[in-house]
Amino acid sequence: MATPYGDDDLKKGIDNDDDLIQSSKPTPQGNGTYMNNQGGNNNNNNGTQQTQQLSSYNELYSNSNQIQNDLLSSSKVIGYGILGCAGIASKIARAIHLAPNSQITCVASRSLEKAQNFVSRNCPNAEAMTYDELILSDKCQIIYIPIPTALRLPWIVKAIEQKKHILCEKPVGSPKYVEVIIPSCRAKNVQFMDGVEFMHHPRFKELTEKIHKSRIIGKIRRVVSSFSVPCTDDNNIRNQPELEPLGVLGDLGIHNIRLSLWAFDYETPRFVKALCHKYSKKTGAIQDCSVWLFFTSDRVASFDCSYHNPLRQHAELVGDRGSINIRQFVIPNEKKCSYTIHYSTLNTYDTTEHIENKQFQNAIQEVDMIKRMTRIAITNKTEQFWPSVSLMTEKILDACRRSINKDGALVEFVRGQLWFEMSTK
Repeated sequence: MATPYGDDDLKKGIDNDDDLIQSSKPTPQGNGTYMNNQGGNNNNNNGTQQTQQLSSYNELYSNSNQIQNDLLSSSKVIGYGILGCAGIASKIARAIHLAPNSQITCVASRSLEKAQNFVSRNCPNAEAMTYDELILSDKCQIIYIPIPTALRLPWIVKAIEQKKHILCEKPVGSPKYVEVIIPSCRAKNVQFMDGVEFMHHPRFKELTEKIHKSRIIGKIRRVVSSFSVPCTDDNNIRNQPELEPLGVLGDLGIHNIRLSLWAFDYETPRFVKALCHKYSKKTGAIQDCSVWLFFTSDRVASFDCSYHNPLRQHAELVGDRGSINIRQFVIPNEKKCSYTIHYSTLNTYDTTEHIENKQFQNAIQEVDMIKRMTRIAITNKTEQFWPSVSLMTEKILDACRRSINKDGALVEFVRGQLWFEMSTK
């Protein structure tokens, strides 16, 4: 049965907040050596374990073509449950509809009426139910959780206890939350993945190969990025700290952080500095900030994220020999997007620039994200890269928060001693 995917009049509220992020987002894919810690001086065991954990993503990238083969060769259909009817859930519902071997079977909301409205708009064959009923339902193997950040952890834990794979919107909420989630998932042999969609785009698969293996622009020295979406309405959930504690930093800035980690081979920064330029006058939410991540060997990632500027989503990777520009790095146009490689020479009287442009067409990154989750559920082979990179991202977000609370003071990044052993499987 055909499913409508028009512009719905999504009402504002905890469950169906009209989400700002309504396009695809890219995934790093390719053969690279992740978190090589070259020049690093932190040699604790946990750091080594995390390096091994993230380095294993080489295999995920090299085997990415196997995902489609596994799906095509299987007749099994994986059921998805959607816990919460936020605006972005409609986007993910569309992705599930477009992905093979995937279907929405259950939708839950704070009220049955909201769940029924979501079902009628997005997935007419699904069943509307309560949160608790969805968690216990045997009709879904994967649960997508887009409810506000402050409310997520209890439902994530309940879902894991029922042996459900988890696809969760970002941020998770705290490094301590992820430190609860990782061993819980491992004990139940289920997958946890956050919803940073851009990591699943074929553009980033190709760039990973070119940057980290071929090194077409040399060693990456600087990463500069911007992500802004106009959203100053104090009634929007993003500007309510009791529901979204990190405001624009957790909503938009998390993509800049993940991009920076990807560009620097998932090496952790040594120091973090963050400044908040604008808070909501009514709620105190973080609405505009700048961040600097300082890595070893004088490498720096800097970015700004804001609710006070027009839509901007640009990234520049600067290497020893050239640079790469990525427009629309978070939410690329589905029909056509690109990246450009720049090599420049300064002559006596002018500048010579050589530009290479690579375009991608008809790529929907959230569909690729769903394909990966579905394949994990079909094969029952979890991928530890995803919770590991979530943990690293949450730690950097937390360092940014501490720096902002100290009026932009330089904060030393601390890996922390995990109370569980990281698995390399």
